[in-house]
Amino acid sequence: MLGALRGGRRNAPLRLLLAHRVAAYVLTFLASFLLNKALVWSGVVRFSMWGWLVWIPLLAAEAKLRQARRLGQQRVVARMQARHEEARDRASSAG
Repeated sequence: MLGALRGGRRNAPLRLLLAHRVAAYVLTFLASFLLNKALVWSGVVRFSMWGWLVWIPLLAAEAKLRQARRLGQQRVVARMQARHEEARDRASSAG
């Protein structure tokens, strides 16, 4: 999975998220909660959902990580199938 995430600076946030996943979720929750509370306490709005927008980058990063994991799994399965086919070919040609 990490092999797909090694490419340069643009994947640095993904590597940071992977290294500090719990902290990223805690900080994102605190930021969204405090933003909602600040908007309500300041009187700008009565009820705020704007803080939930803070979750968008984290959820996008999670989607990219899931995509990398799925790609890795597909590659492993393809390699295993190729090995089985090679072993089957060798067994049929030897016997």
